[in-house]
Amino acid sequence: MAETLLAAKSICYIGNEIELHVSYCTEWGIDRESLLSVKEARANLAYTRFTLDCGMTGDVLDLYVALSPCLLGYGDVGLRLFKDPKTKHDSPYWKWILSYACEDYQEACRTGERLIERLADEYGVWHATARIKKLIDIFKTATKLEIGFWDMGLNIEW
Repeated sequence: MAETLLAAKSICYIGNEIELHVSYCTEWGIDRESLLSVKEARANLAYTRFTLDCGMTGDVLDLYVALSPCLLGYGDVGLRLFKDPKTKHDSPYWKWILSYACEDYQEACRTGERLIERLADEYGVWHATARIKKLIDIFKTATKLEIGFWDMGLNIEW
């Protein structure tokens, strides 16, 4: 039951995150209908399909490791920008920074880390060199694909 509630809480946070991004688009003149009609970029396809594949062909630990660069990356970047004295509070990205630096999101990062550690313990990963290597490979690939996801904004596909 605890894991179901945790998953539900995560889904609700993702819903809030989506609304933040949609509100940014609206502020910048992109309405919801236009946003939903945009073709999915190759970088997004690659990242989301890789993550789904990890979940479908592996177990829940593989899935969470594949998702972790997104969860932890946004938390790390948001918190770093929030703490950086050079970050301007009137930046158009300030709401984004606040969203990922806030205590709720930072707690979600810590919860995600604890969940991965707990699953690794339960699955006996620490005694299985091949399994550790697989998880490291998943994390590295997901991180590279997450970088590509961030780069999408700089390399818009039409």
